[in-house]
Amino acid sequence: MNCIDGIEGTLSYVLEGFRERWASGQDDDSEFVANLKTTIENACRFLNENSEIGVSGELLGRVLYEQSRRWWVDAVKRIQDGEEEDDAASRQDDGFNEYYFDILYSRGTYPD
Repeated sequence: MNCIDGIEGTLSYVLEGFRERWASGQDDDSEFVANLKTTIENACRFLNENSEIGVSGELLGRVLYEQSRRWWVDAVKRIQDGEEEDDAASRQDDGFNEYYFDILYSRGTYPD
C-alpha cells in the first residue's frame, strides 16, 4: 500500500463514522456535511503543509468530496425510494440532492 492509499483509506473510515451518525439520526444534514468538510479541508491542509509526503491535498480533497457526495445522493435516493407512493409527488427533482449537498458544503446551511 502506498502513502496516498493509506491516507485516503484512513480518512474514508473517519468519514464513514460521520455517515453512520447521520444515518442513525444523531446528526442533521448540516452537521453531517460540516463534519465532512472540516475533515476533508484539514486533511488537505496537512498534506499541503507537509509537501515531503508527496501527496496533493487538492487531489485528495476532490476524491473525498466526490466520494462523500456520491454516498449522500445514493443514501437519500434509497430513503426516498422507501417512501410510500403517496409521497412521490413531494420528492425533489433530479439534481436537487446534488445541489443540496453542494450548498451545505459550500455555505454550511441551506438558504431560506
